[in-house]
Amino acid sequence: MFTVNPKLELNFNEPKIKFKEIYDGKGEPITDYKLQAWKHRKPNDKGISDSKEHAGMKVSDFNHVYLKMDKVMPTITGKAEHAMSLYDEPIKPSETELKKGGSYPLDYKYDRIGYLIGMSVPPVMTAQIATEVFNQWISKI
Repeated sequence: MFTVNPKLELNFNEPKIKFKEIYDGKGEPITDYKLQAWKHRKPNDKGISDSKEHAGMKVSDFNHVYLKMDKVMPTITGKAEHAMSLYDEPIKPSETELKKGGSYPLDYKYDRIGYLIGMSVPPVMTAQIATEVFNQWISKI
């Protein structure tokens, strides 16, 4: 089986899921300087750093992104609780929104769910890759 470098074809054509489809509006409010910057946001802003620039504030928080209802949720990082907020509301994503965005079961319990999701491969993706490894390699042994 491995006399040549193995090749794995991964062609996933899943439908895009916009944030509004997983939105529940139960996130914690953003506060302090992020709230002040959020008040200065503009439609093309990707995150707080853009809004800080409009507000005349020191530009930082480059990893912070806005979640927009009509867009797919971006990659969830290990600092999801601190690096994401909704564009339309001054709140962070809720635990349920993070779980859905990361394809985790809603009954999954973990103290720092945003960190776990941000540091892992999404379970649905893992399952699809495992299926393809089985179909393309293991089933041929």
